[in-house]
Amino acid sequence: MIPIPSPIEFAATAESELHQVILSFWLKRSFDQAKGGFYGEIDPSGVPVPGADKGAILNARILWTFSAAARIFKRDDYAAAAKLAYDYFTAHFIDREFGGTYWALDCDGAPKDDKKQIYAQGFSIYGLAEYYALTGDSKALEEALAIVDCVEKFGTEPVHSGYWEARSRSWQPMADIRLSSRDMNVPKSFNTHLHVLEAYMRLFEVAPSEFLRARLKELVRIHVDHIYNPDTGHLELFFDEEWKSLSPTVSYGHDIEAVWLLQRAAEDVGDAALLKKVFDMNVHVAETTLREGIAPDGGIYYEGFPDGRIDRDRHWWPQVEAALGFVCAWRLTGKKKFYNAAWRVWDYGRSHLRNKEIGEWYFRVDDEGKPYADIPMASFWKCPYHGGRACMELYEKLGK
Repeated sequence: MIPIPSPIEFAATAESELHQVILSFWLKRSFDQAKGGFYGEIDPSGVPVPGADKGAILNARILWTFSAAARIFKRDDYAAAAKLAYDYFTAHFIDREFGGTYWALDCDGAPKDDKKQIYAQGFSIYGLAEYYALTGDSKALEEALAIVDCVEKFGTEPVHSGYWEARSRSWQPMADIRLSSRDMNVPKSFNTHLHVLEAYMRLFEVAPSEFLRARLKELVRIHVDHIYNPDTGHLELFFDEEWKSLSPTVSYGHDIEAVWLLQRAAEDVGDAALLKKVFDMNVHVAETTLREGIAPDGGIYYEGFPDGRIDRDRHWWPQVEAALGFVCAWRLTGKKKFYNAAWRVWDYGRSHLRNKEIGEWYFRVDDEGKPYADIPMASFWKCPYHGGRACMELYEKLGK
């Protein structure tokens, strides 16, 4: 067995990883000096791809990450990167005619895909709320609240609760509402609801209102009542309008990510009965993930299928989310097995996914720990948010 460090030592590794491995990569390689903002892709060797499209997810996550890092560590270089991200995002991604944010721009900053994916609206709110927390700039708060207004007016499913997956630029129904080619083309998903919850949670924390409290409480309730399956200890992935589950596939990373996010959201809401339900659910999900999703080497598998097959690849983001989720479960229960699991999955990620030549973490490695070296280091989905957020959360939760 690998030695298990103290919480203070664990936190120190997270702080070091943030500054020396993750954010140093983005500071050095991601600024698009020619066309503004950030490059939409950085190839496997660390070279920017100037002609790549610029996605809302990548840019909103960059905005959130540097804003949070600047707020916590008081570093001018992080604050400057946050300001660059905010200026570019508000100048190019926000649709000034119909509201909300575009899904993607071309490399010159013109709309390339103008659909209104609710997942992307959530991350836009999340990034803007964190920038407001950093700067106190009332304009950033206004931009975030304007997107909330669009999501509530046009993105809610009025009969059975929750949010649609996507709408057109003018917020009309559309045929293909998938988040990505991997996803089912269905009305509702766990992934979208988890990240709308995340966005509303952070906005409520920096600009509380009874409206946001009520919406956040409803989002927590949706996860407990509709997305969580108490028979399996997993959260289901895809649903019809009436919350009938349409897929038995398990996402281990999303399960354990939900543990710490839902715990924090429920604590923010302050409803004792709901918090008890979330506690019970979180312990069950953490136990299930530890039993089913963790490999003998400590890493977390990607997905599980109803026929018993497991996608044994280790993607970067489930490793860091598992570290946070298991730390949360340890703090809730006092069970050392969760703390040990958190350290093992964190240590696995640092040992196997870190790109030791140029920094950052690889997108994924196989069951033997070998990187998929042909996948870009930065892309539409590969960003500093998961790793950076995990480092900051571990630093704050364990370092104090």
